[in-house]
Amino acid sequence: MKEKLRKTLGRLIMIIVGLVTASGPVWGQSSTSLCSESVIPAGMLKMVKAKYPGWRIKTVEDLEPNHQIMWRENRFLDCPGIVKGNFQGTSTKGLGLMLIKDLQEAKGFKIIVISATGNKGHFQLTLLKDEKEQDPERYVIYLAPKGNYSNYDNKQQIEIPFDGIYLEDLEMGSSLYYWKINRFEKWEVVR
Repeated sequence: MKEKLRKTLGRLIMIIVGLVTASGPVWGQSSTSLCSESVIPAGMLKMVKAKYPGWRIKTVEDLEPNHQIMWRENRFLDCPGIVKGNFQGTSTKGLGLMLIKDLQEAKGFKIIVISATGNKGHFQLTLLKDEKEQDPERYVIYLAPKGNYSNYDNKQQIEIPFDGIYLEDLEMGSSLYYWKINRFEKWEVVR
């Protein structure tokens, strides 16, 4: 009986180790690698760098220390500067990027969406927000899945048919950017 229990326990441990190992880099992936330029297709990255020289993708390390802890506890598989989603209802996913200046302690940030067009190798870049005064340390972006959302006073609701992008001020609230007919709209939402 003990021998059978020992073998079963040994097999169970091997299965658990196999599952953890098979899940790959997720368990040990650093926030820096989640925000690496390598996760952005080369053509898209080239276009962003050409349009915004001196800007880079926001990482967890760019957040204030207490916000780094909060982000890692709640969104450890996400980058606060990259969002992938079906933002415009096309067959290909686009990217939402939060760009900050390369310089330390520089104010301002940009939120952009870049998506493939019908022509292979061609991309469309849309600037959603060009903030010049705010300190980017407490701002993040993340995915807003298609669905229903309420505004800040809970008096109005909208339904977004495609993914959207949350821009959150970690100390104040958030805005939702979503595609409506032929352009992006902004909606103040409940946290």
